[in-house]
Amino acid sequence: MRYFHNTWRLGPVLVCLLAVAACGGTSTPATTATKVPASPTAMSTSTAVAQSALCDGVTNINQALASLSNVNADTTVGDVRAAQVTVTNAVNAIHSKVPTADGTLLSQITTANAQLTAKLVGYADSTPIGHTSETVQDVKTKVSDTQTKTTQLANELNCSA
Repeated sequence: MRYFHNTWRLGPVLVCLLAVAACGGTSTPATTATKVPASPTAMSTSTAVAQSALCDGVTNINQALASLSNVNADTTVGDVRAAQVTVTNAVNAIHSKVPTADGTLLSQITTANAQLTAKLVGYADSTPIGHTSETVQDVKTKVSDTQTKTTQLANELNCSA
């Protein structure tokens, strides 16, 4: 649905471009070159490529979260931090490309990741999660909640499963 909604917005832009082109000066036809706006097919392809990049980014976030969901009492703080960096990088890669209306979910994913980071402050990378104030179940719950938000984002962006 979002794909068609965004394509619909391009219609008025094309009308404006054609109107500006029609109001050009009085130069002779031999010396005037007219630029033809991109075809709807070309714009659709461009939109599809952008959509695919967003969906790939959401997939990358899900993959990083999957590694976090496998924590156990022996998983080290360093392992969790490394997985979090992967989540952060995946979010940053698509952040500027996500439509504003869908950015709230992306912000919630970032916030959840930051909250986990805050819980691990002060622990050495070699510390097992089982020896921190954050329990394994707490981590798994936060990751599960974040995966739900990522699924919602994928749905909002019309990404196929």
